[in-house]
Amino acid sequence: MNLPAQQPTPGRDELLTAFGIGPADLAANRAGRLGPAQFRHVLMGAAPGLALAIVLAVVPVFVLPFGFVFTILGVAWGAMIIRSLLAARRDGTVACLSGTVSVMLLFRQHRGFWITIEGRSFRLPIPPDLLESGAPYRVFYQRSRHRIVAMEPAAELGPRLRAVLPEAG
Repeated sequence: MNLPAQQPTPGRDELLTAFGIGPADLAANRAGRLGPAQFRHVLMGAAPGLALAIVLAVVPVFVLPFGFVFTILGVAWGAMIIRSLLAARRDGTVACLSGTVSVMLLFRQHRGFWITIEGRSFRLPIPPDLLESGAPYRVFYQRSRHRIVAMEPAAELGPRLRAVLPEAG
């Protein structure tokens, strides 16, 4: 029996492009893991901090009289970064929230666009005009860093039909 090919959901491809990921990453997110491209993003984000930790651990020993203190701090900082990378690689680091999202712009402390879904708020890492406020989405986020790693429209979670009640007369 031939099944019809699944039609791409409108907006799904644009969201994948905006996040810089592909279908393999989205499949990994559904399984509760980071995809290959997403893990590369995490590595690239951690690289400057890791390089600075190495410099902090090595250079002060040769330059400063009490450089061993900075060496200990650099080693500890590097160990924390490596620990967070290992935690990101383990299974179960991606969680999913499903429902309607509301997009908002904040001006005070945490400036930028934020979304709220199921009572939780996240900074929006993509342009807000790619989303429709009030529409249903699946939001995949990294638990350890509380950051969105992918989103996809969830048409099956669409708003329920409201019953039309007759006017009281």
